[in-house]
Amino acid sequence: MSYRNPKYTYKSHASYYQNLIDAGVETGLDITEQERAAKEEKQKINAARVEAGNGANQAYVTAGAQSNTYGDQTTRGAIGDFFTGTGPIVGDLTMQTKGPDAPCNRTGNCAELNARLTTLNKAPEIIKDFAEDIYAQVNYSDIENFDENQGGNYILAANVLQGKGRFTPAYGYGYKIEENSFEEDGKTKYDGTYNWVFTFDEKKARKQIEKDCQDMPGQDGCDDIDGLISKMKYEGGNFSINNAGLKQQTSAPPGSNQAPGSVFIRTPKMSNEMQDIITTSELLIGAETDDNGNIIKGTGTFDIQKFKLQDDEGFDQFITVQEGTVGEGDSAMALNMSYNKIDRQKVEDHIATELLTKFNYYSEPQNQGQAIALWNKVLSKKDLSDINVEEVEKAIGFAPTEEDLKTWSYDDPNGLSEKQLKLFKHLYSEYAVDEIVGLMGNELYKQQRAYKPVYEGSANPSDKVNLDLLVPGGKKQ
Repeated sequence: MSYRNPKYTYKSHASYYQNLIDAGVETGLDITEQERAAKEEKQKINAARVEAGNGANQAYVTAGAQSNTYGDQTTRGAIGDFFTGTGPIVGDLTMQTKGPDAPCNRTGNCAELNARLTTLNKAPEIIKDFAEDIYAQVNYSDIENFDENQGGNYILAANVLQGKGRFTPAYGYGYKIEENSFEEDGKTKYDGTYNWVFTFDEKKARKQIEKDCQDMPGQDGCDDIDGLISKMKYEGGNFSINNAGLKQQTSAPPGSNQAPGSVFIRTPKMSNEMQDIITTSELLIGAETDDNGNIIKGTGTFDIQKFKLQDDEGFDQFITVQEGTVGEGDSAMALNMSYNKIDRQKVEDHIATELLTKFNYYSEPQNQGQAIALWNKVLSKKDLSDINVEEVEKAIGFAPTEEDLKTWSYDDPNGLSEKQLKLFKHLYSEYAVDEIVGLMGNELYKQQRAYKPVYEGSANPSDKVNLDLLVPGGKKQ
């Protein structure tokens, strides 16, 4: 079976509103179908948000240039509001706890009030760091081949933080900073951490959308504003990110699911994966790499004797190409050159250890997020017509269904199933072998595959060929 490389960079020109409309769930479905449809709806909403966050359409850009919908320094406003609200508290606590006859001495709660005052005095530096962290880490714009099937609320929050497209205060999006509190013994207590609370004001959104529809009445979605707004909301109401939780989540050790310093899972770069496999297996000796770690085609050498394709009788298989002519005029003859074909199975056998290492890595629970991203963005197929079902069944022990090939979810607490892992292993191996065979077959390596006849008596038993019985092309006369 040959792996067909998908196109990863498709981008629709439909508007954000139209994409949200298209994400609706059909009615009249049974429970299983409803669950599947709801899952697909969520994926489409995420995709619409990512697309909208990557750049507004031209009509919106033109309209936006005429009126500011972003608001007045939203982030500074949120931080300013926080300190405006807590400033009087700090003043009161200072009066309660300072001086030789501090009032708290009479009430007996000096330790509690001093702890609270210390916490608030640390707030400016903590919130400064929090603001820097959240802007850097709730951000998917620099993640290559980003999988939009993850973290819908985080995607929405990232768009709001960046003030992208229609994710501005005018469309109901905002945020505020709050102290993280909890109840204990009937009292409200604070743990010294802070929450960045993302909010959505439906009334403001409706007002702006109605204005948009008046300015551009022909745009999609104006006939179902309620439907649009329902898909613009955060799932579960207001969405909150805690500064300590964010730091913990984005400070994962090397090899974790997240991209460095990000709440999002990165999609492994397949060119780097292939370079690692080729280098570690020593398939290509002396290959050079570019600044991004990719192999520079034409550099390095491989031993064709290890990878050449042979028929059942042990004869080498060739592809013959006319590369010019010999002689001139009527006496001119075609100059045909023969090149060894590459045996896919020999390539797969050679890199088997490296493939197993990769599979074991992606099978680990802490790394399955990367496996899901890799499946969703690289390995998955449109439908069964993209694979040889019988061949896959023979390789993994079951015939995959259309459902098996669909987008995988990050939300299953049990992780990837045994069936999913088998499919992943098989299609990852297919991808790797296809890429490597394609590299070895590249025009820049053809001299390494060139037909080099040898006489009987060669020290290499596989090279013993009776040239009287052979013509270029490797078949008996």
